Amino acid sequence: MIHCRFIRETLEIPDIVSKKLLDKFTVTSCNATGRTVRARPARLKDMLLSYVLVLCLILDDFNLEYTKLRKDLYMSQIKLSNHLKALGCLIRSQKVVTEDGTQDQKGFATLPVPIQFPELKKKTIKERR
Repeated sequence: MIHCRFIRETLEIPDIVSKKLLDKFTVTSCNATGRTVRARPARLKDMLLSYVLVLCLILDDFNLEYTKLRKDLYMSQIKLSNHLKALGCLIRSQKVVTEDGTQDQKGFATLPVPIQFPELKKKTIKERR
């Protein structure tokens, strides 16, 4: 459960801002005892992830190295790159040699102008059955 008071105390942000964030990214419902509880369904988690990724893209001048971000979000590279593709980013990988001599792979996302979203594949009647 997420409480407005918890966000206000831990992040030290105004109450009106924390309420706005909670209203935007959570759904309220009543439990069996009649108390109001907040939940984050998958669609709102995806929306929050989209907001975070767009903010990161803006801060990095629309060129994002998302390897460290992926580790912070505890997400697989495939899931994060698919989400960035859905936002219209071009994804590329690059192998780099670290200081200890091992190879590591870094992922980069670039938001081109004009934005070109991926095309949805239309299923034929035979594929639906």
